[in-house]
Amino acid sequence: MARMHAFRRSMPPRTLALLALVAIGAFVDGAILLLLLLSSSAQEASWWVTGIVLANLLPPVLLAPALGWVVDRIPGRLAWAGGFGVSGASTIGLALVDAPAASVALAGVQATCAVAVSATQFKLLPAAPGLTERRAASLVVTLAAVAGIVAPPVAALMSGIGIRAALVVCGALFVLCAVSVGLLVPGTGRAAVQRSSWHEIWLGTRSLGHMRSFAGFVPVMGAIVVATSMEGVAGVFYLQDVAGGAVGYGLILAAWAVGSLAGSSMTLLPGFRLGPGASVLLGAIGISAALLFEGLVPIAVPILLAFLVGGVANSVHNIGVRNLVYDTVPEELQGQAWAVVGALFSSGAALGNLLGTPGLLAQERALVIASGALGLGVAVVSAAVIALLHRRRGG
Repeated sequence: MARMHAFRRSMPPRTLALLALVAIGAFVDGAILLLLLLSSSAQEASWWVTGIVLANLLPPVLLAPALGWVVDRIPGRLAWAGGFGVSGASTIGLALVDAPAASVALAGVQATCAVAVSATQFKLLPAAPGLTERRAASLVVTLAAVAGIVAPPVAALMSGIGIRAALVVCGALFVLCAVSVGLLVPGTGRAAVQRSSWHEIWLGTRSLGHMRSFAGFVPVMGAIVVATSMEGVAGVFYLQDVAGGAVGYGLILAAWAVGSLAGSSMTLLPGFRLGPGASVLLGAIGISAALLFEGLVPIAVPILLAFLVGGVANSVHNIGVRNLVYDTVPEELQGQAWAVVGALFSSGAALGNLLGTPGLLAQERALVIASGALGLGVAVVSAAVIALLHRRRGG
């Protein structure tokens, strides 16, 4: 309790309010996706669910570099408030339209705005009073973990008042966030940046050029995204068999979420000294070990305990990724850099979802084992290669 009071004292009210907006945005994003999936699954158009999933994937991936380029070149308040505002309008629009095609299009707009909001938050939060880059990274991952725990059950409860009404509530929350950002974030001038070519805008080549030291960690980051996405699909079936139904499956997933919250909170402690690169590698090893254990030991309670550890490792890994970008990319390019990283991860998640489909390459348990082995193998090899290169440079 004393630590919590000290945390509040070190944060000005304006900064606490900005963090609250980050939390609300993360919650609403998660709630909207679940509400749309619930709505589309009840419709006669069988392609609607697929359309909603693709709308949340393809536009953000394809437009991420350009969105990040825009974020780096307009006032932060405009980018953040504008992203929230357009998200609110498109979400309310989702509540008003009936045509499946219109719903898919609006879902794509909302998901694209989420990329702009995420890139803006990544760039602006470290400048808030009481925050540093590392503290901002830890807090954002903590808030995302909380939102991941809260959003699904709350969205399911909200659907009880009707999907349309629930979407209007979500849209109104986005609009409230937009107004709040306009009041809380000070106005700033445009960044002084060089003229950009088409490939710098649409492919992010300039921001990627500043991420050469980051590039050595890309294989392990990508492998972890693919591995966890594979398990996310195959594990739905495998863990329900192991745990004896949906309740046990839900408890095991909750253990991962609780571990994630604990891990992100741990990185806020003064004694946490793990650097970004070590966080990425050790976190990846912990995540992969948990997935491999899940497949090799088909017993619910040990898997639950392994998921607690895996959740801790997941947060350490994610915070390491954010801090690597902060350390390697100039501030004037961080919006685009983070948007590009998010697009790469979304692409990896799509591949993992495909590979994790039971029956496509193997059955559920074999896919879970393969996901853990993939992540662990790439993490160990990456750690060895990075250590060897570091030793040679030191020599």
